[in-house]
Amino acid sequence: MREVEFFEEAAAKLEEATDYLEQQRDGLARTFLRELDAKLQQLASFPASAPIIEGVATDVEVRAFVVSRFHYSVIVINVDGALKVVALAHHSRDPTYWLARLS
Repeated sequence: MREVEFFEEAAAKLEEATDYLEQQRDGLARTFLRELDAKLQQLASFPASAPIIEGVATDVEVRAFVVSRFHYSVIVINVDGALKVVALAHHSRDPTYWLARLS
């Protein structure tokens, strides 16, 4: 299985999201993390299982998947055999705010 790494900004957003979810309901953050981990492990094993985001000016394929129950998109790239989480984007947010991280 491939390694999964988080950009610093994505890790900070993950912490923010889990803090918020746990405040909403006890155990909700754990549920979110389980769903996120399952999706990341699937993508690590089957990279083509998430659609490519077209039109992103970068040398690597940018893919995204949705943690639908929680309304988050997870933006990932594959660099040197490692799956890197670029962003964790809530659907109420500007969907392109993370693009500068790839330049």
